[in-house]
Amino acid sequence: MTPRRPQVDSRIHARAPYRETVRYFDWDRARSGQATQISASGIFVCTPTPLPEGRMVTLRLSIPGKSAGFTVLARVVRTVQGGLLREAGMGLQFLDIASDARGQIEQYVSGRRAA
Repeated sequence: MTPRRPQVDSRIHARAPYRETVRYFDWDRARSGQATQISASGIFVCTPTPLPEGRMVTLRLSIPGKSAGFTVLARVVRTVQGGLLREAGMGLQFLDIASDARGQIEQYVSGRRAA
């Protein structure tokens, strides 16, 4: 029997729990989902109807404790079909995000990971 190698997380940015309702727009259709994790490079949103990989969306996000929200252009890079042990959803990679918005996310993640 061959020993299993531990999986290595190759993500560039640290992630943290982020339990917020996120509004996103698929072309002109407004949708929403429950976010579960966020990093400076992306977010995972639970939704019963994930969009296909490659689809572009516009997200409206706000970081807890900050007064103003911001808009981000993102691409669906992973879809998860729901089942007994996991909720359906999609991983979104941020493509166009203002540097101050990315800084807010990095600060939020840093604070959540240290807690």
